[in-house]
Amino acid sequence: FENFKFKAKCASPECNYEGEMDAKDVNTKEISKLGIVHWDLLYIDIKYNSITGDHFYYYTIPADLQFAIRRGDMDIVNGTRLEVIRAVEKRKQLKLMADNVFHLKRAAPQYIVPSERGWGIPAPMAVLKDIFHTKVLKKGNEMIAFDHIVPLRLLFPQGTGDVSPHATINLSDWRAKIEQEIRRWRSDPNYISIVPIPLGMENFSGDAKLLMITPEIRATEDTIITGMGIIPEIIRGGASWSGSNVSLRVVENTFINHRAGMHAMIDFVKKIVSSFMGIPNLDIKMSNFKMADDLDKKKLMIQLAEQQGSDAMVSKPTVMRELELDPDKEYQYIQEDLKKRLEMKIQEAEGQAEAQGAGTIINALYAADAQIEQAKRIESNQNEAAQKRDIENQQASEQNVQGVMQDVNTLAASKGTNPATISVPNLIILLTQRFMRLGSYDVNEFKLRMLIMKNATPALYEEVYKNLKQAHLIALDTIPELQIADKALNGVNSQQGVVPQYSQGNDTAETPPTPSSAGSNPNVANEIKGLPEVRSPRSLHSQI
Repeated sequence: FENFKFKAKCASPECNYEGEMDAKDVNTKEISKLGIVHWDLLYIDIKYNSITGDHFYYYTIPADLQFAIRRGDMDIVNGTRLEVIRAVEKRKQLKLMADNVFHLKRAAPQYIVPSERGWGIPAPMAVLKDIFHTKVLKKGNEMIAFDHIVPLRLLFPQGTGDVSPHATINLSDWRAKIEQEIRRWRSDPNYISIVPIPLGMENFSGDAKLLMITPEIRATEDTIITGMGIIPEIIRGGASWSGSNVSLRVVENTFINHRAGMHAMIDFVKKIVSSFMGIPNLDIKMSNFKMADDLDKKKLMIQLAEQQGSDAMVSKPTVMRELELDPDKEYQYIQEDLKKRLEMKIQEAEGQAEAQGAGTIINALYAADAQIEQAKRIESNQNEAAQKRDIENQQASEQNVQGVMQDVNTLAASKGTNPATISVPNLIILLTQRFMRLGSYDVNEFKLRMLIMKNATPALYEEVYKNLKQAHLIALDTIPELQIADKALNGVNSQQGVVPQYSQGNDTAETPPTPSSAGSNPNVANEIKGLPEVRSPRSLHSQI
């Protein structure tokens, strides 16, 4: 870019043209590159028609921008429109299109200079004199601070009574002494000085606090704020709804007018962007203006919205809009929150159920372990008791050996047999077999002969009785329980679930009645108790 002309060399090998080019502005359709230009008011001139109200805006190119364009700064030239470059070349102002300029201004009165009526009247214009007065007062405070903020301290020898220190001491020596003490004090703030003559001191100036005109500056600032149409409490804080209701209404009216101007600017930007980008016109607006501290009104609306049915005077969406909330979004958020809360409750219930199930399983496992341990202990106790009974039975059998031998000798003597040729274990087994066969076909005879053997050979009877009892228990263990029940109840009550209960009996034979007590009663044998009750089978004792 030289002398306001664009020059280039064609890159095509068929062309090879090198020289001046025709420059064109290429508009972009990228949203990210769109921007709003704030024109500097110091370089804007407005031509105003007071009859029609038309505005014509002229922009003077700043000197630094003109210099950059004239010397060919490509960083500036590449992003500058050709209209601006041509205005710099011709040293003229750039006329802005009225449709592309939005002028947000306050209404201008008609009493000002006609050529200046195109400009709006800023709020501080009515208080410019007070602003200047405030600057003067602040300048005065500045001079007072410079001249009176630090006092001048004067030291002198203090006289006592009618004695003048000037007549009694050498003032030169006194001054040297005082200067030495001051130097020592500055090097050591805790130094204690001792002087022979009282020392006097006077302060000169240092009265800046008394001379400051800060209250006057504050009063002038309040005048400026009030002259701009704003109450001082809005700027300084501390305004309350009850104490400044009327003042707040005045400010509200001012803000409403300013808000209307902001709406106009939004509509202007929306129109220009939609037209240039070719997109539909969007509905954009600012939120309704309201007093932020009007809490009573909001509370009243919330209370009215809480009423149900036909008594409701205000809907909840209206209250949400008053609180600057979107009802549709809030309902959506509530639904999502409820959904998440339900999921959390379900997860919590599942966790509790899982914990309870795990606890139940653990309790069941421990209960099963306890039952197993209990069964083991019962079995161990039963085994110990059985071992103890076996030992006792064995001891009883050993003690009964002599009685059995006496009974065998008695039988051998009655039969004329040598006792040495008789095998006692075989004899006991033989007697057991015979009594078992006898009991199977003639119970009364079985009982009678057992009584006779008990009276004749009690020791031998005891051993045979034990074998018969063990054989009886083994036989019962081989019969199913239901058959035992049917056999005991003769099939009458077995269907009703009445099953006989069996308990373990004694290991020793019960003593039957003597023949003398039986007398001639033929039914005495039936009244004798039978074998002991069912119990776990025991092994035969063959130690005899």
